[in-house]
Amino acid sequence: MFGIGMTQAGKNGRATILDVAREANVSVGSVSNVLNGTRPVSRKLREQVLAAATRLNFSINTVAATLRRRRSGVIGFCTTYATTVYLRELADELDKMATDNGYDLIQVFTRQDPELELRRVRSLIARQVDGLILLPSLQPAAALEAVREAGTPLVIVDRRVDPRFDTITVANHAAMGLVVKRLRALGHRRLLFIPQNRWVMTTQERIKALEDAAATCAEFSFEILERGQEKPHFVEALRMTLAKDMAPTAIVTGNSSVALWTVEALQQLGRRWPDDVSLVTFDEPEWTSLLSPPVASIAAPTRAMAERVWQALVDRLAEADRAPVDERMMATLDMRGSIGPAPPNN
Repeated sequence: MFGIGMTQAGKNGRATILDVAREANVSVGSVSNVLNGTRPVSRKLREQVLAAATRLNFSINTVAATLRRRRSGVIGFCTTYATTVYLRELADELDKMATDNGYDLIQVFTRQDPELELRRVRSLIARQVDGLILLPSLQPAAALEAVREAGTPLVIVDRRVDPRFDTITVANHAAMGLVVKRLRALGHRRLLFIPQNRWVMTTQERIKALEDAAATCAEFSFEILERGQEKPHFVEALRMTLAKDMAPTAIVTGNSSVALWTVEALQQLGRRWPDDVSLVTFDEPEWTSLLSPPVASIAAPTRAMAERVWQALVDRLAEADRAPVDERMMATLDMRGSIGPAPPNN
């Protein structure tokens, strides 16, 4: 927030957006939202900003013309895949945000390939997009450097990889911690975590939560089984894991794609949830409600994520030199019927 003090208008006689923000004691992004209709604002904020603009004899038409001159009207969204419910819903919500605010959204995919990611990012920059939203690959350094050199406004989503850029993520450590707490309360002491790729940043944060839980409770332990790309191999690996002595009594899957393979494998192996093993998944796939009982889920606040990502990008467009934001948004756990007490004698 800006404190009220001497404005630039007092120095050269012409007010700027920054002057209005200082006068109203709000952010530059908030002023832009009010004056340009970038996103809905409260009546109180609108009146506060307009009153400040009036006091400073600020020309709303001037800022609108300035923004029009520098706009292409296009935002680029570069992501790894769209194979999970979370990624599809995030892309859909971002597209809605862009449409509602007079932008077109170009979406491209990197498939976790750093070289392809760099080409995609350079292509978007060459198209002179107004801003970029990036869900980065495992090695995004080259792409991020290309963005920095071009000076294109960027918001990173779902991965905390570079503090120089605005970053909006899910609080993955806290989400996994909540799951572990609920499972331990039901008597579970051995957990199996099945991610698609254990080296993805979100997965690493969830693993860290499991490690922290194990460090604070000697009775708690966990295993990691990567899903891999071969379904028969995955089914056999899961069978062996669940057949051994002191087997896990609860399974947490890393996303909706992994959850589908796991559900199919458990059915093939004749394992029932929650009688034989409790089951919960990150993501909230619609098909889980068709199962009996429905599978518990940890859902990201996808719409709120998209809104916050969009707001961060708008703020960056309005104020290129402001300090980067780093925000983590809380997921919610829907227990449902697939989580139950640990089986007796386990």
